[in-house]
Amino acid sequence: MEDSLACIHGSRGVRAPASRHLISEIRLVAEIAKATLEPNPRVPWDAWVADYSRIRAAIGETYPDIFHDYERRMWQPGGFHRALPARERVWQTDTGRANLVTPRALEEDPDMPEVGRDVLRMMTLRSNDQFNTTVYGYHDRFRGIDGTRMVVLMNRDDIDRLGFAEGHSEANALLPLWHYAEGSKTPAAKSIPVRINA
Repeated sequence: MEDSLACIHGSRGVRAPASRHLISEIRLVAEIAKATLEPNPRVPWDAWVADYSRIRAAIGETYPDIFHDYERRMWQPGGFHRALPARERVWQTDTGRANLVTPRALEEDPDMPEVGRDVLRMMTLRSNDQFNTTVYGYHDRFRGIDGTRMVVLMNRDDIDRLGFAEGHSEANALLPLWHYAEGSKTPAAKSIPVRINA
């Protein structure tokens, strides 16, 4: 497991699965890959699902500078840190300094105009019981929300101005598939113009 400080350490589950029908994330990814990709003898999906140490061995072979002796090092006290040159103020750029890139604008998609007082800017927030896109539970103790992740949090003034009440609106599919970052192609979920309808 890698934490938010790029420290990699071993982890052992201590609780029984909530259901015999649950499968691991690794098996889920492997099954999707087997169903959608051409077979590749260099990618042993079933063997990786059966023994996660084989995945770690493959990672160590692919990135030996970072993940050498992966299996042993992850169980040492505190695990081991993945090298992050920027954390050490080492900038691997032509100038040897940090190079910042700014977007041309926040309004890049012509089909998503920000016109009108009813247009709001949606952004995503990290929550507990969630790691990246994997949701582990439906209880957000940070914000006192229980039983769901289908929530839009709004400013009280906007709620009043648009005639809503607490618990009134729904969170539908608000992020178009074509709304992504130019370079990385990751979903641009940090700043999206939206309209909220009751």
